[in-house]
Amino acid sequence: MADKCSPVRLPIKIEASCNSENNCDCTETPLQTKCVISMVPSSQNTFQNTCTDSIEQQPSIDIAYLSNVRHEKDADLSVTLNPTILSWCDFLTLFYRANNVFSVNPTNQTACAINFVSQTYENTTNKKIKFNLAQQVRIAWANKCETTIDSIPAKSNILLNKDTFSIRSLMNNSSAVSLTLDQAIQTLLANGEIGPGDSTDIASVRFVVQYKYCFKPLDTCVLVNFVFVTGIPCYKNLNFCDDWCPVYSSDKGCRNCPELADETKDIMSFLNKNFKKNAGGNMVDDSSEAFENMSTGNLSEFMGENTVISVDSSNW
Repeated sequence: MADKCSPVRLPIKIEASCNSENNCDCTETPLQTKCVISMVPSSQNTFQNTCTDSIEQQPSIDIAYLSNVRHEKDADLSVTLNPTILSWCDFLTLFYRANNVFSVNPTNQTACAINFVSQTYENTTNKKIKFNLAQQVRIAWANKCETTIDSIPAKSNILLNKDTFSIRSLMNNSSAVSLTLDQAIQTLLANGEIGPGDSTDIASVRFVVQYKYCFKPLDTCVLVNFVFVTGIPCYKNLNFCDDWCPVYSSDKGCRNCPELADETKDIMSFLNKNFKKNAGGNMVDDSSEAFENMSTGNLSEFMGENTVISVDSSNW
């Protein structure tokens, strides 16, 4: 059932496209991480009850939350669609052609990347099930009411088919909360998931657009996650683990700890030699001799059997 309020859409500014052709040759790939944990119930599970061994570090960010109604209601079911791979140019053409403000480009509102009929999703037996919004509402209602979809009244079924028929793509929304392109990139930078690069770098990112459809006669809402995988030029993906060496760790084999800069090594050697406790518990300071030897590059004599201070020591 349509919302009583008249639809409100974000301002749209039509600009020249970047020579992208509107066709339906969408490329789909399996989800990067096979084990999906949802915040709301989902009818999806791992395909054939198997998981991948590798953990992907490809960053993912929600950039828009769209809905066919304005009132806020929790989703009864969540479905994550199979990702669509887009070039950076096509991604901007679809969503960020209005001064870097998120808005679905009406010129491409029938593009299969944002069209509900063209989507597929994965469950335990099939990696490419044809997505049907009305059927997902029926499944959500049956799960919530602990019954079967055959229990849905005929009138409600007819109204559901009529209502979902008019929702063809992400253009059909009555409310929207979104990030600008600058806000999205800044969030990825602040989280340490991407970093500035040069013209040869491209950061691979999963951008997620959520669409919540609510059907009032059945009091049921379904959350649909559209996933778009694209590459941001002049940025690079950052490996969180490679840059992380906890200061409280006692693991001397930490990846980056042995790769300290020369100046840091000199300081560590100086501290280990000249600020150690003697048998009486007093601090020894032979700084003049230490600095003299450090200047000659002879650091080996500072390394003894004393307690070693390092960046992963609890003494910091």
